[in-house]
Amino acid sequence: MSTSAPRHQLLPEDVVVTLRGPVPESMTDRAKERVSHATRFSDRTVQSAKVILTERTNTAIGDRSRAEVAVEVTGAHLRAEMKAATPEEALDGAVSRLERQIADHVNRRHERPRWLQTAEGGQWKHGARLPDRPPYFPRDVEERDVVRRKTFAVEHSTAEEAAYDMESLDHDFHLFTDATTGSPAVIHRRPDGSYGVAGVDPGTDLPEAASLEPSPPTLDEDIARQRLDDGQEPFVFYIDAATHEGAVIYRRYDGHYGVISTS
Repeated sequence: MSTSAPRHQLLPEDVVVTLRGPVPESMTDRAKERVSHATRFSDRTVQSAKVILTERTNTAIGDRSRAEVAVEVTGAHLRAEMKAATPEEALDGAVSRLERQIADHVNRRHERPRWLQTAEGGQWKHGARLPDRPPYFPRDVEERDVVRRKTFAVEHSTAEEAAYDMESLDHDFHLFTDATTGSPAVIHRRPDGSYGVAGVDPGTDLPEAASLEPSPPTLDEDIARQRLDDGQEPFVFYIDAATHEGAVIYRRYDGHYGVISTS
């Protein structure tokens, strides 16, 4: 075991790597080294790191490689993903995002959150649209199905806290419970880097470059799915007509649907 690694860095042998599809075995060591190096920027103990590298065999898909990196740091779960033409490009892109997230996680505790400030001097502004976020596969409507469901007790948060959680997880939206009203709410990142917020108290403080959107409609899942198919948005936020809980149906990267709901 190396004695020269920074105190909080996870060593390469502790990074768990999973290869799916015809990904070269040599990518295992590359992933371990790249993610280990990224964790040296953390000022808190990195407890675990997992990498999934996927290569699709369908030659009709332009960007067939996908990298997912999940890191657990004391007090936070950070996640990044990237889709690219080769496993090397996908891994490098995901690790670059992870490094930005680790740096921002450190800064959030030691100074006023950068994502509430204006980017200066070349600093990355939290909330800015990251380039080349993986699009979803253009699967025919008849082929789509709900392939993932997740129900959980969401935390009570302010819109600003929800924005930070969304960015830390490298997601495009985040379902939460409004700290003021106790109602389901969602925050999402628009293509221009601004935020949209729905379901919160109209008088709540919003992150910079954020604006309120209409309250979520009450729908059943089939109608929400149809609305998603008919529109151009990547997800639909709604109140489930049967359970009266908040829910989001979204397009996954593989073109199928996922559903997240509160409990």
